[in-house]
Amino acid sequence: MNQTTNIPSQIKLLLHRICLVLLLTGTPMVYALDETEPNNTPATAQDLGKAQNLPTLKGSIGTAGDADFFKIDSINPWWGFIAVLDTSASTTGNDAILSVYDADGTTLLQQDRGGWSKGSILAWQHYQAKDIPIYIGVTSANPGETISAYSLHIYVAAFGDIDEIEPNDSWNTGNISSKSHTGKIDPGSDRDCFRLSGEENDDLSLVLRADPENDGSSTDFALSLYDASGSLLASADHNGPGRNEYIDTLPISHAVYSYCVTATSGTGAAASYEVGALINGDTYIPSFSQQPQWLNPGLGDTATVGDIMQFRLSLTNTSLLPIPPRVRVGVGYIPACLSFADSSNFDYVSPGYSYKFFDTALEPGHTDSVEFSLNVLSVCNDAMYQDGALNYYDISTTSPIHYEVAEKQCETSTLLLAGPTYSGTGTTYFSSQAAIETDPSPGTTIAVENPHKLILEAPVFRVKDGDEFIIRSGARLRIYGKSVTCH
Repeated sequence: MNQTTNIPSQIKLLLHRICLVLLLTGTPMVYALDETEPNNTPATAQDLGKAQNLPTLKGSIGTAGDADFFKIDSINPWWGFIAVLDTSASTTGNDAILSVYDADGTTLLQQDRGGWSKGSILAWQHYQAKDIPIYIGVTSANPGETISAYSLHIYVAAFGDIDEIEPNDSWNTGNISSKSHTGKIDPGSDRDCFRLSGEENDDLSLVLRADPENDGSSTDFALSLYDASGSLLASADHNGPGRNEYIDTLPISHAVYSYCVTATSGTGAAASYEVGALINGDTYIPSFSQQPQWLNPGLGDTATVGDIMQFRLSLTNTSLLPIPPRVRVGVGYIPACLSFADSSNFDYVSPGYSYKFFDTALEPGHTDSVEFSLNVLSVCNDAMYQDGALNYYDISTTSPIHYEVAEKQCETSTLLLAGPTYSGTGTTYFSSQAAIETDPSPGTTIAVENPHKLILEAPVFRVKDGDEFIIRSGARLRIYGKSVTCH
């Protein structure tokens, strides 16, 4: 069953958003792709398609005057990418220029030459409007020279663009890291630091864009990484004024790390930057978990029309640093199936979707939760979705609790099942306050065929010797040993 076909429009939009979030938070699906010639101009650029699961490109600048161009169709202007050009394997020199151009193929959006020790870096480049292409170009920095081999990594990135907040001058009092931050080094002694919570076996990279306005910045920035005790782990000051900086991938563990931005020259009112962290090639977000609970489920996660279903939704901070406000915990469901019996704990209530905001930081190990109850209105087979959102990181995820609602049909005496084959569609539901037993004649076979479902509910089941239940592929048989009260 496609779980998104019958859910409310609010949750459909949420799940569409989640597809993007999962792209960021899951392990990247990296694969290699060779460049294909001719791709010397934007008009003949190699088309990489939609900016999702982008490959690592293997290529070369094989002849004097050669250029390689790649086309990407954007997701939307609130997202973007980071491109890393590794030319360290080239036997003919590794001095290359990495550029990105607007949809016309000529308007330069960002360019870098030697932004890190192994090559060049395009840092925090926004896409243009949705489905409008952009072009990435690779050229030799020195006319006439070739590059025998390069690797171009393109990471899809979501932007936080949260302004730094002073004071944040030390590694242990830095701002809580979002996905990316904008800041300014002013005066020259200023130092801006940010803290993140690492996890075991993760890889961390740091990316700084020195000229986010693209207006010719004269600031020479430096980037540093520190462990939980303030010891310097890595630093980058490879480039000159107005150039990006990049700290290559480092293994980290379950600990707090800090990264700081300083400047060696050109500080003042115009010394702006954009900086952020990548974890395993994806934009950084802290670890958290969701725990939706159905507090009064029926046997087999089945309810009957007229029941009141009680739920608790919870979101727990499993990282080592506070999650800044606001945290949102919401619920989505099918209004034709369920309605609120008690919505008093929610800040916003509407048919099919409601939520509560928590306006204080969520401390490590702590949980934000909300409880509520829903009336069961009709027979349905669906899910209640917990929506959990961290506004500071501009992300949300959903977690479902699946349920089934059946009509309650009651018998006051023993029901004899004489071995039918259930081959129709829908549900056959037998409920008894006494007992359910199979046909007393020997050798009874009860076969349940796909797509039928047989539900038996009673305090006692008596299966005669030699009788058997057969469940065909795709069919379901449920037996619940509980008493029911009929109305």
